[in-house]
Amino acid sequence: MTARREHYFASLTLRLFGNYLVTMLMSMILSLIALFFTSSRWLMLAVQLCCCGMVYSLVYSTAWETGAKDTNRVTYGHLKDDALRGWKAALLAASPWLLASVGILLMKAGVLPYGFLAIYRMVQAPYISLNQVLLSTNATVGELSWWSVSASALLPFVAPAIAGFGYALGYRGISVMHSLMYHRKNTPHQG
Repeated sequence: MTARREHYFASLTLRLFGNYLVTMLMSMILSLIALFFTSSRWLMLAVQLCCCGMVYSLVYSTAWETGAKDTNRVTYGHLKDDALRGWKAALLAASPWLLASVGILLMKAGVLPYGFLAIYRMVQAPYISLNQVLLSTNATVGELSWWSVSASALLPFVAPAIAGFGYALGYRGISVMHSLMYHRKNTPHQG
């Protein structure tokens, strides 16, 4: 029974990791193409929104679907009740990107070389426009403020938070899309 429970957790973690990886690669390609053809901040903002939309929508839908299925598994005794399963799986799946955030803080502290910044920017492709603003390309490590480095390091925590939130909503059977599509105004019933 515990092997099956671990399988469900590992399956969610691997699917979320795959979603992160695919959307990060797509974001990197899209961002590099946009950077190659233009230096317009407005276009980069549009690319930023598209990249974040890809990442967030894919991880949210995967986590929501799994949360909805896990409710049934808990009901029939195939899985222990754990509403935080989605948060745990999302954080584990995003660990490479979260470690890069730790690396950028270590770079600011002087433990890692300044060259890590280029690697960090590529790994955090969905946030390339924000990172251009927060982590200026012309600034030296000393010129980068702790505030801007910390803000950049917190950006990768958004996707696991959205995935955990999606899992929790799915686990409770709450569908945001359903609520938006079929929302009725309060009208008096005729009877």
